[in-house]
Amino acid sequence: MNYVDLGLHRRVLAGLEREGAGALTPCQAELLPPILAGSDALGVAPPGQECTRTFVLPILERLQHGPSGRIQALVLVPTREEGEAVQQAFETVGRHTRVHSTTLCGDEARSVQVERLDEGLEVVVACPGRLVAHLKRATIDLSRVELVVLDGVDTLAHMGFEPDIRRILKSLPLNFQMLMFCTSLSEDVRQLAQQFLFNPATFEAGPGEPLAAITHVIYRIEATQKTTALRALIDEFDNTTEGMVVFTSTKHRAKRLADKLKRDGLDVTLLQNGFSERRREAAVEGFRAGSYEILITTDAAARRLNVTRISHVVSFDMPDSVSEYEHRAGRAMTSTQGAVAINFVTDDDEMLVDAIAHQLNCTLETRTLSELEKTWEW
Repeated sequence: MNYVDLGLHRRVLAGLEREGAGALTPCQAELLPPILAGSDALGVAPPGQECTRTFVLPILERLQHGPSGRIQALVLVPTREEGEAVQQAFETVGRHTRVHSTTLCGDEARSVQVERLDEGLEVVVACPGRLVAHLKRATIDLSRVELVVLDGVDTLAHMGFEPDIRRILKSLPLNFQMLMFCTSLSEDVRQLAQQFLFNPATFEAGPGEPLAAITHVIYRIEATQKTTALRALIDEFDNTTEGMVVFTSTKHRAKRLADKLKRDGLDVTLLQNGFSERRREAAVEGFRAGSYEILITTDAAARRLNVTRISHVVSFDMPDSVSEYEHRAGRAMTSTQGAVAINFVTDDDEMLVDAIAHQLNCTLETRTLSELEKTWEW
């Protein structure tokens, strides 16, 4: 099945053609037909399944046939970066439509956002906290919303947004269509789905699938050994990787690490929040083209990363949750070589490691720094 088979409006198909869209992913093939028919849906899929298009396309299609100038679709996202990624999808795929969308996140003055809302929009992409602030001040009208998306609902719940989500949903008119997308089906997500989804179409990758096909490795080391371990890894896998993405816990740690590796003469690029769009595109395109072998980033900055040539994902710092780990490891799923997720684990990370092993239903391969040191020319 491809996008043409879905019977989409010619303006929507024109945007897809401009983006070079090919075959549907399994998630899209399973969920797009019932969503387009008006069903609620729950998609549980790892990164790489193009879940964004699974809701962007139905929204664009619906708005080809309805009135304009009023908010009819609402997308809730965990972070500004995810909001920007969704907004970009509406702008690119919907470039030939007359659909207008905007983001409402906490990094921008509410007065500026109100001005855009007053211009007349059909789609709002928002972080829950900022949307609640607009609702309290009656600066947004959601009385005509017909379709609601919770994108990254597992992350939204993990970040403590569930009360805001419930408040927002209860403020909407009855009988709206609702879609939820996540990488893991936590108990919080199950409860939200049971309460707000009606007879939903579902797509759920099996536990750890396809992440189980990736080799998951942990190095139990001291925090002070991480840079040494990374240098050893880079030397060990030199000329054998399609690309290596290294995750740190903060953008400041990412910058320090990137600067250190650059001083060592390595082909490294940095991707972090706060970059201009031009600088971000230069980093991503350079990595995609192979000009850089290594990309240093954070979970938030990588939300919009769309690169297939990744064979190794390194957690220089372990993530905050199993969901974030799945986001990281999933980056290597499209590798044409053996994909590897490598994790630098300290004593503070042991509970998370156990949770990851349970979620993936597998044993993580344990290695030691001394094994790397044997391969590294000091």
